[in-house]
Amino acid sequence: MAKPRKMLGRAQDPAIQALMRQMDTQSAHTLAAWAIACARARYLPLFEAACPGDARPRDALDAAQAAQSGARTLREAKAAAREANACAKAPLSPAGEAAARACAVAASALWNPASALGMVFYGAAASVYAAHGADLPAQDCDREAQREFAWLLDSLRAASVPDEPNPAKIRWNC
Repeated sequence: MAKPRKMLGRAQDPAIQALMRQMDTQSAHTLAAWAIACARARYLPLFEAACPGDARPRDALDAAQAAQSGARTLREAKAAAREANACAKAPLSPAGEAAARACAVAASALWNPASALGMVFYGAAASVYAAHGADLPAQDCDREAQREFAWLLDSLRAASVPDEPNPAKIRWNC
């Protein structure tokens, strides 16, 4: 059995290109809020099913959301995101590991808007592995990931601010 990929999707995929174009039109604040909301709704439950009792990904999302509103410091949010990422290195199912990483990078979108794209890649892996297992052939994983990308694009469009006056200046390094 081949080792499952940590993330699904490629920057050259048309669905990912569409997500990147939409992200380029939005502020860092909007991207962070969207990434945190998506991770909380979609990937946190997958992690908590795989690793009940480990609150680090939830804590990271809570800390990032609180920092965005000014209730916590950015330093606290960064520390919580590091902890969430560390839990992905523990022995977990492929879905649990990808979900932990999706939550950690979603939280880090607060200070690095490009991390919202990382949430997309890890989130797709978490979703596909949770629904179909990690033994699914690569071609089938990619097909299922496209469905997740479509959902994510729809949710980003719904969260987007029309004619955003202050879009983030994202340097895509992928």
